Amino acid sequence: MKRVLVIFNKNSGRAKLRCRKKMIAKQLELLGLQYECIPLPPKGEEIDFEETEKKFHFDIILIAGGDGTIRTV
Repeated sequence: MKRVLVIFNKNSGRAKLRCRKKMIAKQLELLGLQYECIPLPPKGEEIDFEETEKKFHFDIILIAGGDGTIRTV
């Protein structure tokens, strides 16, 4: 089963993102994918993708922006 990491900005575009988060989760579930949602770290900190990959082995990483945009990394 493929695993998806969804990274979101919890501070910007909250209303749009709440709706998008539910839609993203529903679509991933319909596709039979496992997923994990994590917020962006505080400003000035970075996500250690190498460590995250070792821990969780994600196949796909999605970035959900505060304006409702969704990007694949």
